[in-house]
Amino acid sequence: MQRAARKRKLSKEEWKKRKKTNRNTEASQIVNNTGEKTVRPFPKRTVAIVIGYLGADYQGSQRNPGVKTIDSELESALCKVGAILAANAGSFEKVRWGICARTDKGVSAVANVVCLKALQVPNLLESLNSHLPSDIRAFDIIKVPKKWSAKQRCSGRSYQYIIPTSVFRSVDVLSENYVFNDEMHKKVQDLFSIYLGTHDFHNFTTGREGGQAASKRYITQFEVSKPLVIDGMELIKFSINGQSFLLHQIRKMIGTVVSIVRYNQSEKIILEALRPDRLIHTPVAPGLGLMLKKCLFDNYNLHAEPGAKITYENIQEKLNEFENEVLIPHIIKTEKESKVFLEWAENCHKFPEEEILHGKTKKERNREERASSIVKDEVDVLQQVVVKSEVDVLQQVVKSEVDVLQQVVVKSEVDVLQQVVKSEVDVLQQVIVKSEVDLPHEVKREADLPREVKSESCENKNET
Repeated sequence: MQRAARKRKLSKEEWKKRKKTNRNTEASQIVNNTGEKTVRPFPKRTVAIVIGYLGADYQGSQRNPGVKTIDSELESALCKVGAILAANAGSFEKVRWGICARTDKGVSAVANVVCLKALQVPNLLESLNSHLPSDIRAFDIIKVPKKWSAKQRCSGRSYQYIIPTSVFRSVDVLSENYVFNDEMHKKVQDLFSIYLGTHDFHNFTTGREGGQAASKRYITQFEVSKPLVIDGMELIKFSINGQSFLLHQIRKMIGTVVSIVRYNQSEKIILEALRPDRLIHTPVAPGLGLMLKKCLFDNYNLHAEPGAKITYENIQEKLNEFENEVLIPHIIKTEKESKVFLEWAENCHKFPEEEILHGKTKKERNREERASSIVKDEVDVLQQVVVKSEVDVLQQVVKSEVDVLQQVVVKSEVDVLQQVVKSEVDVLQQVIVKSEVDLPHEVKREADLPREVKSESCENKNET
């Protein structure tokens, strides 16, 4: 009760002042990962870090245990400079880690934005760069509101794709006669302009179906630069702006245009691929030329305090230097050594134009597949019935044939027996007849014998 009374005596302003003093104290104790108490000399604050990186040696930006990523390298450097405590290392939830745009394997960034709660170490930017690898750089650190999220506050992403002009050479034109002229530039620009606006890009990503809200994206800009020669290689730059992008979406959009130009096919292929009821395979351009140019925070900057706005005016010179001295030279060097774009263009997927433009929609194909499946099931049932009936008929036929054979066998046996009996009877009859024939002759012979012989024969008979 006394404590409650003392609390009520303090005014609201005094309580705010005391709370702020306790939060910003330079000797607040915390517990590290070994269980021992240690001193946290600096207060925590949510910050946004603008970073650029060359993604050639990384498996993307998002942390993935066991592989080298941008997030893991940046977190390691922040731990080394003391901006992240050892107790919080490896736990992005504790520091509220977030990144504005996740990039794929091999994809670079001129200016990506990472947010987290970090200890306010003196000279954090310089210390961080001294512990980062040479292919990752931190350009700026901005203090932002407490629950600020880079992903949620971002209103758009700007990407850039650099590619040699030679990939647009038609298969019917010799390499020595090919020139990326104004006519070709206009053709490429017109094809890319088809992507502007809101469309269903399920054919330009993986794992998405047409007609879903998650497959739709809004493209605000798609510009093609004039050709420029750098280190003896003619290149063009694509500038793509949009609210957000799907996995492989930009690379598939560019791959589709390259294939159409190389094989002199109709632009209607793009229109068909943007239909939610069509299922069309689209080629994926190499990730070598893709880079995140910058993240846009236009809506947030309208209401943010001057010191908390995410802008690039003060660091634009550093960003241009990083792009022109690190990222673009790497693209040119890799292409000269490995011919990544050239080999991809030569093996680029050719669209089955006749099938796409005059073929059937996905719904029609599904309907036919369902109908064929039903017919197949019915045929299987009929086949089973027919087979069963045929088996029954065969069994009956076999049974009847067995009965007939048994009757034939029995009849034949009877006939044979009858014949045998008849033959035996005939033989016996012959024997009887013969014996009857022979008996009168013997009687007659006895009658012709003399009396003495007869008497002797009678005596012999009597003795017998």
